[in-house]
Amino acid sequence: MTCRFKVMDRTRKIWERYNNGATYVEMCEEFNCGQSTISSALHRGRRLGEVPPARPAHPLTAGVSTYMPRGSIGRVLESLTREQLDWLADNAREVGCHTLSEYVLEIVRDAYEEDRARRS
Repeated sequence: MTCRFKVMDRTRKIWERYNNGATYVEMCEEFNCGQSTISSALHRGRRLGEVPPARPAHPLTAGVSTYMPRGSIGRVLESLTREQLDWLADNAREVGCHTLSEYVLEIVRDAYEEDRARRS
């Protein structure tokens, strides 16, 4: 697609860095800007054919047959009782986790490995 307006050098550099595998975090640091700036530049790049279309890279991403909304750890914690939160925090501290999300991650990983071992 032909561009009817001048594209800033920084925008072209963002496209190039993204196309070469840079992450949003890396580009935000490199270009000293926010994630919305990177996102806008990539959106324009996709419209102009300079950046490939976004494609799902994970089964929790919209557009794939196994799509499931991610939700948030905050929503999980809000749904727990005070007693459950206390249990979670106590156990997280006991095993050396620094955050509740880190401990929830450990619980999920353990359950996954136990399920794999059981199915073997």
